[in-house]
Amino acid sequence: MTIKTKPSPISNFNSIFEKDYEDLNTKNMYKYKKQIINIYKNFGSNLNPGIRYAFQKISKKTEFLILGINPSNSYQRFKNVLKNSIHKGRLEKVIYDQKSYDNFLSNEDNEDDITLLKKLAHKHHPHFNKHTDFAHLLDIYNFEFFDLFPIWMIDQDKLLYELENNLKLKNKIMTAFDELIYRLPNLKGLLFFNAKAGDYYFKHKQIQPKIISVKLDTQQNNSNLKKAEISLENRVIKILCFGIGGQTFGKKQREELALKSKRLI
Repeated sequence: MTIKTKPSPISNFNSIFEKDYEDLNTKNMYKYKKQIINIYKNFGSNLNPGIRYAFQKISKKTEFLILGINPSNSYQRFKNVLKNSIHKGRLEKVIYDQKSYDNFLSNEDNEDDITLLKKLAHKHHPHFNKHTDFAHLLDIYNFEFFDLFPIWMIDQDKLLYELENNLKLKNKIMTAFDELIYRLPNLKGLLFFNAKAGDYYFKHKQIQPKIISVKLDTQQNNSNLKKAEISLENRVIKILCFGIGGQTFGKKQREELALKSKRLI
């Protein structure tokens, strides 16, 4: 299958992140960002709080993307991530409940702070910590997190329902994602550590993945991973989907699954 603004300055912004914001305006990411915002505005979607007005950079050197469906706008998660941050006092003055958080996230003037919050989430959120640990168990270190749909929503099922009822919007966003993949020169693979996200991508791309059953001594049932490939003009991108999201799938299971499946990457 062949797949052919400068950030607004904010007061007291931690200078450690300044270089990352410069990277946001690289050709690869800026084009994607502009595409997504234009797509969303042109459709006038009523999905709230709407498009994420901040996109973490994807370096040209990145080899793997760990993909989810969409970013969450949970105020409770925001509080947990922020509690040990030096930005806690400043942000809590403007974000104090779910409604104020939604309003904050939907305002493009807050772009720098929104990107900062994503960085803090990737560093402190248990979900991202688990996925980072699993990537390292697979001997993958050159990776970044990304979402298929950069649309804030806590209820993922509601988001997918809305997208299925607006196929033009969904297809345009997925096309923009495909074009971004094409522009990343060193990308080797797409990784889904959430079975639901992987299955959604396979279905949309009409890909029939190979199902590989891995016998684990640390649990009674086998773990099924899914593998596929997409061909670009000059390379092949591997796609692997691991179902490690279950509550009973703990650290021992992840260690064994990684040990027995890293050869597939």
